[in-house]
Amino acid sequence: MITKHLQRCVPGLLLLLSGGSPAMATEESTQAVFQSIQTAWGRGDARSVLRHFGERKVSISLPETDRAGGRFSRNQGYFILKKHFEATQILQFQFVETRHPSDAQRLAAALALRRYRERGDGRVIQDWVLVTLVSEEERWVVSEIKALP
Repeated sequence: MITKHLQRCVPGLLLLLSGGSPAMATEESTQAVFQSIQTAWGRGDARSVLRHFGERKVSISLPETDRAGGRFSRNQGYFILKKHFEATQILQFQFVETRHPSDAQRLAAALALRRYRERGDGRVIQDWVLVTLVSEEERWVVSEIKALP
């Protein structure tokens, strides 16, 4: 079911891209980044999530931050995540589906189950968050963070 949800909500995100480096395209390196993001998100630690941002802008779509979504610089990303973590109490953030790159791919994706309580009215919300990584100068960096219904 999770795989079907990922395929239905984000068609085309896992396209094969040329130029992947076999040395970088390892499950261990992307898994370490996803694990670090999962831990940081669970603690509500925007700075630790930001460690995995690269030079390029990151597509961020978190409706609860009152932003329509878009591509944001590292600094803007920090304030969006900080605002998100201040406005919510994270109850769960766990990657449940991960697509690691093959030798020909330069893209990895993971789908997280997210449960959080809104600090204003106390509602508990459960949804999915898609995080994609791309290779950038010998490391994997966040390309997209997108909340899915």
